[in-house]
Amino acid sequence: ARQKGENAAGGFFQHSQNYFAGCRPRAKAHIQLNSGQCPPYNIPHVSRPSSTPASSLDYNASMTAHKRTIIFGILGILGIGILALEMLTGSVALAERLHSSTVKGAAKVDPDTPNLTSLNIRLSHQPIQAPKNLVKLSVELPQVRAARSMIAPSPKAAILEDDNHNRVVILSASEDGQIHAQVLEDLDFLAKIPFITACADHRRCAFNRQPVIGGLACVAICVQQALDPSHELTP
Repeated sequence: ARQKGENAAGGFFQHSQNYFAGCRPRAKAHIQLNSGQCPPYNIPHVSRPSSTPASSLDYNASMTAHKRTIIFGILGILGIGILALEMLTGSVALAERLHSSTVKGAAKVDPDTPNLTSLNIRLSHQPIQAPKNLVKLSVELPQVRAARSMIAPSPKAAILEDDNHNRVVILSASEDGQIHAQVLEDLDFLAKIPFITACADHRRCAFNRQPVIGGLACVAICVQQALDPSHELTP
């Protein structure tokens, strides 16, 4: 044991002499500092990371891609905001135009002028005779017949009027199904008789005995279509 201790002490002494006298040839090439002096014995050598052109390029490319992502995200948010603002502005403008057109249209509509595009049909089981001073035209429809109702009592009259109860035409049916029309407005009613006749024949008004859509109601539907200016007069 004593001999081993002496050998260890001698080895340490010899190693110290070699270290302070000068760095050993094997270690000198690896751990010598730039000043030419050997580092402290108990400090291990740590090589400093070197910056290569390739790593710099990778770093710059990464930062550029990150910046582009941020910029594109900001631009996308701005684009969505601008689009939403344009939609809101367009909606407000559309609402203003609709309101303006509604107000102008309401100002132009005369409640005493019948709206021929929305005529309603009202059936009556009592004959109706309009005052003579209100009748513009009284005409028979000789080629048009109305079937009698199969279940309920057959209506005696059909009134065509708009939503403001402005009466336009009053139709009446005799016991044998002949149709008489009282026109209460200045309409070119005579020019519409061929359409009414063809429509009544197509709908078989003379044979349709259903209480709601047959008979006189069937003829009234044809007159309603004939008076509608938006309806094409082709049966």
